Amino acid sequence: MQVQLLVANKSQKGEVIPVSVPAFRIGRAKDCQLRSNSSKISRRHCVINTHDDTVTVLDLGSENGTYINGKRIASLQELKDGDELKVGRHSFVLSIKTGVGMPQPAVSENDFFILLSDSADRADAESEPEDSEPEDSESGESTVDLPLRDITDEPDVQEVHEDRLSVVQRETLSPDLRRHRETPSERKQRASDYAAGRYVKIGGIVLAAICLLGIFGNWMMSEPTNLYGAVHVVGTLTLDGEPVAGASVILHPRDRDAGRAAGGITDRQGRFTVRTGTAPMVNGAVPGEYDVTFRKIEVESPDHSTAAMPLAMPSPGTQQLHSDPSSSRRYVIPQKYGNPRTSGLAPITVEATGRNSFTFELFSVASP
Repeated sequence: MQVQLLVANKSQKGEVIPVSVPAFRIGRAKDCQLRSNSSKISRRHCVINTHDDTVTVLDLGSENGTYINGKRIASLQELKDGDELKVGRHSFVLSIKTGVGMPQPAVSENDFFILLSDSADRADAESEPEDSEPEDSESGESTVDLPLRDITDEPDVQEVHEDRLSVVQRETLSPDLRRHRETPSERKQRASDYAAGRYVKIGGIVLAAICLLGIFGNWMMSEPTNLYGAVHVVGTLTLDGEPVAGASVILHPRDRDAGRAAGGITDRQGRFTVRTGTAPMVNGAVPGEYDVTFRKIEVESPDHSTAAMPLAMPSPGTQQLHSDPSSSRRYVIPQKYGNPRTSGLAPITVEATGRNSFTFELFSVASP
């Protein structure tokens, strides 16, 4: 497919501009393939796209718009052979030829063409009907036919039209259209402010995390809340003068309406600390009178291995061992001490004030 733009302006009428790159840009910027020095043309005004056998044009947000056959386009529009394309004061006729083997000029992305808006073009614009030209607040300005080297080498040529607005015009523009160019010092200050704000935000997050960890750790390390008004109770258990380890100690309140059961497990020295409740468990026992029972049972299997029978409900595996007929139980602490009626021990009194420390001396007797 061969796509060409035929210039319709009087000053350059008949000139042929080949569209031989997939994205053919029209504007005043240096990266455009078709450049103009007209004030009616934006830096990047529009782009002609060629793909397979389809040719389309897209306006790139220009101020004065892109027109096809006299109508301003609002979105991507397909072009056909013979369509009139108008960009600013420049008019073109599309020549689109499809076929195989048609010669195509060798043009690369870096090649470009120059169109100048001279007095003849302005005369055409003045002779046109008012509704055929887009409204523009800028007045027509004379242009200079710059040599090619001046257009390509002078960096400020592309910016000349954008700097012509007066101070009053800049103030009346929409805030979205205003342009503010930062100085190096302003850019550096903005970067510094951004970094400082980011560090402050990160520091705040870290400080909040440390505070939360401290509160959580203090709660974990602190003693459980005393929900029952319990007081500290400790004791020591011996059997025939020797300390008993792993024995359960249960305190049964004599006044069941006012008290709560408490208990503990002895260590290797036979010492224990009483706790009340299950969830949550509170250190100590509620002041009052208690009957005390002791229990420690070992289960002996046929291979002569022993395991202490737990105070709580046994797991399925342990229950299987206990129900094994070949297994036997052995009461390390005589069975009578597991029942307040048969223990023969006097009740104890837990005082609300003072030191509640008790010593229990048990003796072996024949099991019933």
